Amino acid sequence: MAISKTSNSSINQGNPKYKTLSAGSSSSGAASTQTVDVLLVGGGGAGGINNAGGGGAGGILYAESKSLIKGRPYQMVVGTGGVKFEGTNTNNWGGRGEPTTFADMIAYGGGGGEGGNPVSYPSNPFGAGGSGAGGSRTVNAKSSIQTNNGGGIGYGTSGANPVANNIGGGGGGAGQSGQSQNGGNGLNTWASWASATSSGANGGYFGGGGGGGAEASGTAGTGGLGGGGRGGAFSATNASGWVSTNGEDAAANTGGGGGAESSGRTGGYSGSGGSGIGIIRILGSFTAVSVTNGIRYETGGYTYYKFNSTGSITF
Repeated sequence: MAISKTSNSSINQGNPKYKTLSAGSSSSGAASTQTVDVLLVGGGGAGGINNAGGGGAGGILYAESKSLIKGRPYQMVVGTGGVKFEGTNTNNWGGRGEPTTFADMIAYGGGGGEGGNPVSYPSNPFGAGGSGAGGSRTVNAKSSIQTNNGGGIGYGTSGANPVANNIGGGGGGAGQSGQSQNGGNGLNTWASWASATSSGANGGYFGGGGGGGAEASGTAGTGGLGGGGRGGAFSATNASGWVSTNGEDAAANTGGGGGAESSGRTGGYSGSGGSGIGIIRILGSFTAVSVTNGIRYETGGYTYYKFNSTGSITF
């Protein structure tokens, strides 16, 4: 008797024993997941101009034991820092930082510093952010808009109000509000992450606020721990003896706020905000299926993927 041949596809059709699994699925039909910890830092805000407020730090969002689907690509969008401007800027505002996002998580960019003397400038519509910007002579500081979201806990604070007519307030840091003209400190809660991935500033801090600018006899503000930029000083020195009308740029990939400019003159610039960062941590030795623009580290019983710029990862 002749034996007919049947393809595997026809044998398997309708037979649950031979169910074909799609990417990210298990034999039970449920998606296979990977548990990770996620740290996001938004881009910092730029400082304002003319005895102005320092830029607010980018907000921080941290999620522990977050479940993600295997086989599915996830985009990590790393926020850029707020744009700095010259002293002739129309409203003397600093630019707000961009958010850092991953899956359903968002760490908001820091607020742009408020504009200063001598005109009564309108309030910066971009002054609120992950951490709020410092205030100026005529405009009060702004608050944090960072929230808990995507299963994570958010961190951000408010900027400081101006110290005097000729001294702007410091921008808020992720862990401490602006302190008079000084930027608030960020957080070093994830110092071990920073050490493992060669990131952060000042010994593992992220999200320092920018210092306020000062003119005449005023003392400009220092940047907060976590990459915050110093404020500019015109005919004066700040606490570290630094003399410049320009605000200092915040450190890249820290989410720090930029320092404020002091004089409002042509050729004087506020400091730009520092870009954000995204870090994913996985217990044990792990290699992702695919990664774009991510740097892999393995140390201390964990695997880390660090993103200094926008990229993607598939688990």
